[in-house]
Order: sequence, then C-alpha cells, then structure tokens
Amino acid sequence: MRFLNKLPRWSSARNSYSAIGLELMDEAVNLVQFSVDDGVPRASAAATVVFDGGREDLIASPERLKQLLKPVLAKDFKGTRVHSCLPPEYFKLMYVNYRLNKAQNEAEAITNQMRERLTGDLADYVIDYLPVRTQSSNAENLALVSVSPRDAVIRYL
Repeated sequence: MRFLNKLPRWSSARNSYSAIGLELMDEAVNLVQFSVDDGVPRASAAATVVFDGGREDLIASPERLKQLLKPVLAKDFKGTRVHSCLPPEYFKLMYVNYRLNKAQNEAEAITNQMRERLTGDLADYVIDYLPVRTQSSNAENLALVSVSPRDAVIRYL
C-alpha cells in the first residue's frame, strides 16, 4: 500500500474523487477510481467489463464503447473525467542520449535527436519524454522518450 502515499492530493475535503482510470485491453475494459475519505486514500470503485470482438473494433466504434460502459459508470463511479493510456502497440519507448548547448533547452535537444531517429515529419508523431539523467559528468544526458504515430493517438482518443 506504499504506492497510495504517492497519489496526488485531490483535496482535504471529505470524499474527494480522482479521475477514472481506464485501461482498454484486448477483450475487456478495466476501470478504477480512487477517493480520499478524511485524508485516507482508498479505491472507491473498480470494474472489469468484458466485450466481444477486439480492441480495435471497440476503438473504431466510440458509441459502442459508450453504451458498454454507461451502466457501470453510472452505478459505481463519480464524475466524468477519465485518464487512460495508449495500448502498448500504439507507442514505442526508447532511451535517447542528448547534449545541451547554451542556445537550446532540453525539449529542443531531444527534438533534434528524434529528427535523426524517426522517418518522416515530426508533426506526424506525438512525442513525450522524461529526463532520466541530467547531471552527467560527461555532459551527456539521458531521457526516456515515448513516440506514437499521431493518427493512432487521435483514433484512440
């Protein structure tokens, strides 16, 4: 239960609810929501909804997804904010080494490295990064970079 200490502080108010976490798996949708009750975090709602067909069919039919989840969301969950992550086949993770010069910031340095690694226009991708090592003795920094084709992200959203 140590990870619960790392949950964001939503509010000190009684019964404050997080966004709904949504994981779209191959044949099921997992949902979870946390709340803080008198300062104590807890899982307030959780559900797994099984569906026929594949994940791609469900992504292609947002109305079907809405109808599938509507009864569960109305019964057990609070609010309408949802956080989700892309399925693993929609993105690639990679480590990127980069050096900063005085004229550029971290984002520019990583963008330059990604131009060399990816084919096509960078505007065709959604790129996010997390610095992993920024205080290296040899001035070379390291970032964990996530890359997704933009059209796949838009289709998922």
